[in-house]
Amino acid sequence: MSAANSTEQRTKKSKSFEDTDLKKVIEEVAKGLGYTVSGEIEDIAFPYKRQRRERDLQFLKRLAEDYGYFFAIKDKQLVFYRREDLEEREAVTTFELEDGTTIINWKATDKTHQTYGNARVAYAHGKKKKLISGEVQDLSIRSGDTLTIDERVEDEAEAKTIARSRLAKANENGLTANLTIVGDPLMIAGQVVALGATFGKYAALYLVHKATHKIARGKYTTQLELKAIRQDGKVRKASGKGTKSGSKSELFDGSVQDLSKPKGETF
Repeated sequence: MSAANSTEQRTKKSKSFEDTDLKKVIEEVAKGLGYTVSGEIEDIAFPYKRQRRERDLQFLKRLAEDYGYFFAIKDKQLVFYRREDLEEREAVTTFELEDGTTIINWKATDKTHQTYGNARVAYAHGKKKKLISGEVQDLSIRSGDTLTIDERVEDEAEAKTIARSRLAKANENGLTANLTIVGDPLMIAGQVVALGATFGKYAALYLVHKATHKIARGKYTTQLELKAIRQDGKVRKASGKGTKSGSKSELFDGSVQDLSKPKGETF
């Protein structure tokens, strides 16, 4: 990365974009950073959109999250994925706590009591001289709490899009898991994996948000950060179509440790 691009990425900016669309804004900001853009991005019209004292990558991340996308940086390219497309996939593998597992240790957390059942966007539009609002519900959450969002929108459809995306973002830490497994180079962010029935209340389909590959003391491990997928008013469960994860390496030979409990538990 050149010094100019490095400085550009660290600089907080305020800038207005008028009479444009989501794809064009993303491409313009990415070009200024020296990146190209790939992936299918909808041409969502923006009569007005503002970058608010944000670094360019922070601004792109906000846009992506507000309109239902993830993006990854690969070399000099920003690759965009629709969140729904990723979460609709079947699991590439199913992990179980049984003989032959590749799991070295794991930890899962249930914070559904800290999640929101609804999200509402309300914006008093000066030019249109009216209040524009949109509300959505996450049927998988029993909480009555509502996430209130103050964001400029142009119509009810955009209000609901942003409300839906921010509700998904706010609730994605409701049910999470972290696994350390025998190194698997095929495990990457963006995949769907399943925690099987032996995980009890944590059994579900999860999106891999981060995969970290490490080699230390001659042993290759992969650390996975997982977040449960919510869809159609409930947490998605495994369909049984995924490949079962078995022992593929001689790099690890030992019991599985549950780090969710204070002292850990061995299986």
